[in-house]
Amino acid sequence: AAPLDQGNIAAAAVLAAPASGRPANRQWVTYIGKLGWRSTSAMQLLILDALDRRDIGMIVKITDALLRREKLTEQATELMAFIEGNKEGWKRLYRILSGNPPWRSRYLGTVTVLKTPAMLEGRLQTIKALQRARTKLSRQEVAPLVQLLARTGEYADAKTVWSNFTGRKALLDDPDFKMAAEATSDDTFAVPFEWTFANSVDVSSDGIGGADAIIRWDGRGV
Repeated sequence: AAPLDQGNIAAAAVLAAPASGRPANRQWVTYIGKLGWRSTSAMQLLILDALDRRDIGMIVKITDALLRREKLTEQATELMAFIEGNKEGWKRLYRILSGNPPWRSRYLGTVTVLKTPAMLEGRLQTIKALQRARTKLSRQEVAPLVQLLARTGEYADAKTVWSNFTGRKALLDDPDFKMAAEATSDDTFAVPFEWTFANSVDVSSDGIGGADAIIRWDGRGV
C-alpha cells in the first residue's frame, strides 16, 4: 500500500526474515537503502546488514546520518567511537569530523564511550589531526580528552593536546587569568594544567572579566 514507506518496507523485511532477524534476500536491503535515511528503524536494519558485510564505509555513513538526525544518539555515539578505534574507520570518520558536522562538539566531548585502549588512541589521533589541520576546536571538544588522559597517566599526551589548544608552551602561562576565568564558568571542562579559582567557607577567588584575579577573605580562619 505504501511502496515508498521505508519504515514499512524494513518491517516487512524483518517479518520475512529467519530467526536471526536478518533479511535472507538482500534485495530488501538494497531497495531500502535507495530510499535515503528517513526511517530510524530502516537505518538500524541497514547498519546490521553493513556489520554482517563488514562494510565500514556504510556503517560510518548511516551512523553519521543518525547523529545528524539526533536519533539513537547514545548508541550511535558508542558505535562511532568503536569505529574511531579502527584504522580504516578512523580515516572515514576523520573526513567527516574535519567538515564540522553539527554533532562534532557533542561527540568529541563524550569520552565515557572510550572503553578500550584502541578507542582512546583513536580519539587522541583525531584531536591531534584536527589540531595539525588548524581546526578551531572548543574547550568542550578538547578538555574532556585531556582530563581522561591525565587520569589514566598519559600526561605527555595530555600536555601536548592542551598546549596545542592554548597555543602556549608553558602550561600555566595565563598572566591575565583569562583562561582560568573561562574554566571557572564551567568546572566540567577544567583541566589540571591551568590556574583554578578555589573557594571555601572563609575565602573565595574569581576572575574579573578575564583581566585579573581577586581573592576575598572575610577575616576569619587561617
